[in-house]
Amino acid sequence: MTELSNEVIVCRFNEELGELSELQIIPTLPEGYDDLSQGSAIHITKDGKHVYVGNRGHDSIATFLVNQYSGELSPVEIISTEGTWPRDFHLDPSESVMVASNQETGNLTVYARDIETGN
Repeated sequence: MTELSNEVIVCRFNEELGELSELQIIPTLPEGYDDLSQGSAIHITKDGKHVYVGNRGHDSIATFLVNQYSGELSPVEIISTEGTWPRDFHLDPSESVMVASNQETGNLTVYARDIETGN
């Protein structure tokens, strides 16, 4: 997750050579959004099916589906953090609840998460 350009850089790891190679660069903001925003946290689910990233400025969390064959990401949804400047977020151990913390507004937002769809 890049901080200044709000993109996720997906890489492939070659174990034999110990090298990363770029597979995909995907934006975490809606198409056409051009106001100030910075990337914050990035988390992947235990099953490896979904990636979540925080956008400070746009004040959102973007959800991506991981292609289990290629490793590439596909956008699922972008949701508001219901506050300003999301610093971080976490999934509970069951991964059915997500909690986001907003630095500037000092609030937490709790989401129910659909484990199958990632929404």
